Amino acid sequence: MKRVEIQFTIGRGHRNSIRATRKQFPLTLAWGFTVHKVQGKTLDSIVVDMSDVYMEGQAYVAFSRVKCLSCLYIRNFNPKCIKVSKDVEEEMLRLQKNLVLLPDRVRFIDNETTDFKIVFLNVRSYTAHIKDLQQD
Repeated sequence: MKRVEIQFTIGRGHRNSIRATRKQFPLTLAWGFTVHKVQGKTLDSIVVDMSDVYMEGQAYVAFSRVKCLSCLYIRNFNPKCIKVSKDVEEEMLRLQKNLVLLPDRVRFIDNETTDFKIVFLNVRSYTAHIKDLQQD
């Protein structure tokens, strides 16, 4: 970070004006949050300090809050702090075992676009999300 120097005039008129110089470090407001406070938020950039990561899933929640990988900054990286719960591992294995692949052909909404949506559906709790499915 470099110190910035700006010169400006204070006062009006030739006799009443004073030439001043301001030297400062340009700072931007920033906020500190716990991982629990940012859960569910999407941030433009984030600095994650892994020195206090202690819970299963905490690193994932912290890393996944940012919009792009180039805006994720990690301090005190420690791969041993990345922990996964046994329940999550078992559920991922169950979902992989019961994987339903997309058909060979994809139907587009209109002929002018090649965009399409890929949806992963946890069929175990689909009844709780019927309205979401109907809306999609």
